[in-house]
Amino acid sequence: MDNSATAVLVIENIFSLSQELISKGLSDPDLGIANSLNSLKLVQSGLRELLTAGNSGSSLPEKENIAPNQHFWPETAT
Repeated sequence: MDNSATAVLVIENIFSLSQELISKGLSDPDLGIANSLNSLKLVQSGLRELLTAGNSGSSLPEKENIAPNQHFWPETAT
């Protein structure tokens, strides 16, 4: 199976598991939602990062070049 097909399968599994979680209800004490909230946020963050990287090629902002200010530092040698 190639990478593209594997990625589609993984995304379909994530979708299916998300639907199952919603259908069971978030108030089900057996699901431990309070303990799993970090994991859910991590998955959400990872998916957003994938979307951002896919659109721009990088999830980092453009590097800003700031020229040094030579007159900013006080002289320390006399």
